[in-house]
Formats: sequence, C-alpha cells, structure tokens
Amino acid sequence: MKHYLHYILLLTLFIPHATSAQIRTLFHNELLYGKVEKVSNSEFIVSRTNPNKTSIAVRDTTYFDKQGNTTERHCRVLDLHIFKYITKFDNAGNKLETTCDTGRNKLTLKYDKQGNMVEMWQISKAGNFYRSSHSKYDSNNNLIEYAEYFDSGKLFMKKGYLYDKKGFAYEEDNYTSNGALSYTLLYTYSNYDDKGNWTTLQMSESFANGKPGDTRITERQITYYQ
Repeated sequence: MKHYLHYILLLTLFIPHATSAQIRTLFHNELLYGKVEKVSNSEFIVSRTNPNKTSIAVRDTTYFDKQGNTTERHCRVLDLHIFKYITKFDNAGNKLETTCDTGRNKLTLKYDKQGNMVEMWQISKAGNFYRSSHSKYDSNNNLIEYAEYFDSGKLFMKKGYLYDKKGFAYEEDNYTSNGALSYTLLYTYSNYDDKGNWTTLQMSESFANGKPGDTRITERQITYYQ
C-alpha cells in the first residue's frame, strides 16, 4: 500500500505546460496532443502468480484549463483525494511555480525556462520541510532522471527513463536509497485515439534479481475542448 500511496503523489503532479497543439505532463514530460480538457486513468494490476486475477490500484481524473494548466485532480485508491493547483506566471506568461495543498502537506514546484519542473519541495502541515525532488531532462525536454531526497540531503529514491526515437518512454529504472537498482518497468503502448494519444499502456515489472513482477495496465480516456 505504501508503494501506491507514493504513486499517488507522483501522479498528483502531472502538471503540464502548453503550446497551441500539445501539452507535456510534469514528471514524465510526456506529450499530450490536442486541447485536452480531462484525462481519466484506471490502473489495473495483473497478479504474477495468478494472471487471471486483476485488481484496481488507482483511478484518477485530471482537469485542465484551456491553456493546458492543471486545475484539479480527483484520485481514488481506497478513499477519494481531491487536489487543487495554483500556478504563478511572470509577465511573459512563463511558469514560475505551482503550489498544491494535499491535506497532508504543501507542495511547491519550480520550473526551468522551458517550463519543465526541476524542483519540488514538500512542507508538512506544521510548516517543516521534509523532502525535495529534482528532475533532469535531455535536449528534447524528455525527463531522464527524477530523484527525491530527505531533508538531511540523503537520497530517498530515484527513477531513470529511456526513450525511443519518437520520444516515447519505453523503460523506467527504479533505484533504492543506496543507489542500487531495485526494479525495472518496461512500457508497451497500444490503442491510440484520433489525436495520436495512447489509450492503453502496459507496464511489465522485473526485479534486479531477475525475478518477474506484476503487470500494470492503464486504460485512459481523454476529453478535448471543442
């Protein structure tokens, strides 16, 4: 369960920046084509030991304004969580920061000149800083590294991503707090809508010791502004 609570936090921050034809999600910086109004995801877990058994891990819906900025997100694992976002811009319309009160803590996100999230700070309800994250991107604005650190500066976790020639992530490597590889997720996309956005994603898990893990399947429905 702790794994999926942390997964909620990551999904909470899929905040895009926009052009006239596309937006990018915050963490993966994944492209979404078209004027997206709403994205609804349902993630299913297929058991490794019993392939006929599936369970729903996460249901979430993210809402966007017409400029492509995230305004609200509804996520359900066991209970429904509602997150609202406030973004500040400079006079030229560039993003400066986004804040979100999750109820348990306050998140503050900082951006680079390309609009990519490069830092995130987590502050407890008592006002104490306890974790930060830092992201790195390649020359195509694809996220290649995401790392979280405790307030002491010690690594909490790290993710690395590999991309194909089309700019789609096909591998996610997950590392422990000591920097050792823990497990890898291989991405397989199938089913696309008429905008070119995928609607089905399969993530196959394998551990560093060579043992296979569960399979995660995400079904996605996208609503567009007319």
